[in-house]
Amino acid sequence: MSVAAQRESQMSDDPIHRHVNPKDLKLGPIRHEELTEGQLERVRMIYQCVGPFIGTPFEQFELNFLRDMHPEREIHIWSSIVFAHQKFLMRKPNISMAEVRRAFYCILLISMGATRPDDIPAPLWESLEGIYDGKLI
Repeated sequence: MSVAAQRESQMSDDPIHRHVNPKDLKLGPIRHEELTEGQLERVRMIYQCVGPFIGTPFEQFELNFLRDMHPEREIHIWSSIVFAHQKFLMRKPNISMAEVRRAFYCILLISMGATRPDDIPAPLWESLEGIYDGKLI
């Protein structure tokens, strides 16, 4: 199953898509008391890779998984983001920090099923999309 197909199957049944002003978003309730030790270990490893880009302390990052209805799915998605970003960085070891950040931002958008922003070159987007979807090894 392709990563894109997995992404679709990971979404809740019949999701409703609508534009929401980010200022109107509110944090959901804590749905889980704790993550399993294995989940927590994976979340720590993920955070080591994405922490510099998300501007959130680890404790808040962890809380977001505790709020998630399906934390294992969310961990899988974040693992895929990290894998794609690391794979891209292996291919482009000498890029600037700005390019590293831009690649992370793009992969994050791709993981959410977003379309390419106008300020992102199509070749870069398509390359990252291919890496995220597992088409480019």
